[in-house]
Amino acid sequence: MRAVAKGLVSALSRVRGSVSQKTKAFRQDGRAPRVRLVLVVTAAFALSSGSGRPIVQAVSNPITVENALPGTLDSWDISGAGESSIQGFATDISVNTGQTVTFKIKTDSANYKIDIYRLGYYGGAGARFMTTLGTFTQPQNQTVTCAADPLTGLVDCGNWAVSASWTATGAVSGIYVAKLTRFDGTGGPSHIA
Repeated sequence: MRAVAKGLVSALSRVRGSVSQKTKAFRQDGRAPRVRLVLVVTAAFALSSGSGRPIVQAVSNPITVENALPGTLDSWDISGAGESSIQGFATDISVNTGQTVTFKIKTDSANYKIDIYRLGYYGGAGARFMTTLGTFTQPQNQTVTCAADPLTGLVDCGNWAVSASWTATGAVSGIYVAKLTRFDGTGGPSHIA
């Protein structure tokens, strides 16, 4: 058994000596720095995305950040089409941050408000409260008749007067709803989406 162990130790010493001699020769002819440089360049190329942009983006996505905020647990949602005595629409279907959204509302109420919500995950709440417009104290567009085309059934209420507006400064991209709520005890709320 001792003879086998001595033989293994002797063989290991010869391998170490051989590797050591080859390493010295490798270093002496100057190939080691070039090999390291080639390895570094190859690794850098392999790790790059090819487009010149870094793989990891340092900038956060504002939509992801917004959706991670706590939501509003109050009753932001409504049932069905909402209350028929307070209806409305936004004059534009899309605006950029900083632009103004105008609302046209038809109601006989002299006491209502508009709450703006952004829809999103918000921890499962579904929306987050942004701001309140109003309280409004004048009935809106009571005598204005919408244009109607009996052939197509198209109804156009673009002739209603503007009832309110909201400047979307700092608003994160997404879907927003305006909740119309009467305070006079008549009927429920409606949405403008």
